[in-house]
Amino acid sequence: MRMRTISDVIQLWPRSAELARELGVSPPRISDWKNRNSIPAAYWRDLIRAAQKRGHPEITADLLVDLHARERLKEQTGFGEEDRPFQQPQPEQSTVEVGGRPIDTGHFSRFKHLRRSNFASVEEINEHIRALRDEWDHR
Repeated sequence: MRMRTISDVIQLWPRSAELARELGVSPPRISDWKNRNSIPAAYWRDLIRAAQKRGHPEITADLLVDLHARERLKEQTGFGEEDRPFQQPQPEQSTVEVGGRPIDTGHFSRFKHLRRSNFASVEEINEHIRALRDEWDHR
């Protein structure tokens, strides 16, 4: 069986209670790990030993690192099932001029000025929101 997710590793045990007993944790904690698709690194050594005792030498620290990294990549990009990180092709950007200034016309590019990274603090964001509300109220 090819391990694609942390849930696949957990399912090597017929019941979560058996894995919980072998790792010295409660069964609900195993369910939490399965739902989050993440096992805390503090339990990896015991998990690897328990899996090897059950005849699963494919469960290694490298595998756990890869599965966790893949899950993080999936959270960040929406991709992660591939063995290697998916490099999403960048859409071609074209520019047009608005008010004498060139602007990108790519997907959502007209909202770039509203990205969180363009504000120095939360207060700047709140001030911008207040200004937008005031402008909207005056229309």
